[in-house]
Amino acid sequence: MSDSTLTLLTLALVVGLFVWNRLPVEFVAGSFLPVGSEHLADRTEEFAWLRSDAPSAYDDLGLDPRDFDLVFAYPWPGEEHVLLGLFDRCAADGALLVTYQGKDGVRVRRRRAGRRAGR
Repeated sequence: MSDSTLTLLTLALVVGLFVWNRLPVEFVAGSFLPVGSEHLADRTEEFAWLRSDAPSAYDDLGLDPRDFDLVFAYPWPGEEHVLLGLFDRCAADGALLVTYQGKDGVRVRRRRAGRRAGR
């Protein structure tokens, strides 16, 4: 099974769980790159899928990256260092980043207070 097929199946399962349990959720399509951080996507390797040309999803949600306590991501090869940089730069103190690591499972990181990349 390809990674993209697995991702679609996982998304379908997650959406199905929300619908089945009648949980009030909102899904939006857009970039998770905050406005002003688009240049970080330029640091991915040539085979990465991270794009900066989509509108930011935060405006549609009416939220800021610091409003999230938990971020779950599937970084493509060549994107993880960019994702970690974004998390260090934009996440709230104490927020958790959970990344899918393929056959190695998941990795959990906590954003420590006062630790901002680029400061």
